Amino acid sequence: FQALGDAILYVFVTMTTVGYGDKVPVTTGGKVIGVMIMFFGMTILSVFTATISSIFVARKLKEVRGLEEIKLRDHLIICGWNHTGEQILTFFQKEKEKMVPIVLINQLSEDMINDILNHFANLKIKFVRGDYTKEIILNRANAGQARVVLIIPDHSSGLSAQSDERTILATLSIKAINQKVKVYAHLTNRENLPHLKKAKVDDVLISDAYSGYLLAAQVLAPGVPQTIEMLFSENAPFLFRRLEIPVHMIGNSYGQMKQETEKNTETICIGLVR
Repeated sequence: FQALGDAILYVFVTMTTVGYGDKVPVTTGGKVIGVMIMFFGMTILSVFTATISSIFVARKLKEVRGLEEIKLRDHLIICGWNHTGEQILTFFQKEKEKMVPIVLINQLSEDMINDILNHFANLKIKFVRGDYTKEIILNRANAGQARVVLIIPDHSSGLSAQSDERTILATLSIKAINQKVKVYAHLTNRENLPHLKKAKVDDVLISDAYSGYLLAAQVLAPGVPQTIEMLFSENAPFLFRRLEIPVHMIGNSYGQMKQETEKNTETICIGLVR
């Protein structure tokens, strides 16, 4: 070859098995070098391809097994898993245009996690396997950059009897990592509420908190419990929403805003939230 550029082009064309044939060695020494380039080229290309493939395969396996480091920001973390978790995702699926990425932290089997990911494929869901009370697991889920954390009684670890204790411990760990993150928790025992409040939880839902009212309403106001069930069922065609007050309505009466809201958005306005 008369120029270095021709030689480099020949090497790349040969190594990649393209074989244009516009540049070929004509001397015996050149042909020997050409054979060596062919042999080493196939070897190097195979190693390079295998390395890249193994990186992607390893990353996919880590993701499926819940061992991947999450790089998301302003995401939602759901700690623990039970039937409530599926209801939560069902409601999020109805409002998917408003949803942020979701990270699940639990100890479910790979098959169950795959079923969840496939069932809610239109949601952006990542999975981290491990004990959500441990700081290393929370850091893997990037809790320090999360926007909201939901903690529900966990049935995936075999420690459901200690769910409230784990909820309190997880709240303490999360707030230690990120004081600004909003933490909403579900308690099964009202007696643990003072401990959770001391852990700086933002809000709490207590199991059976409204059972007394609903049972009394069956006698005093029949139909009210059924109405509430219709409104809050995961299969209900209705959802409660919070809408921003339009700027042009500020200063007008509540009645005027209610009338415009119901006319323009096909929504029943039931009150103001401050």
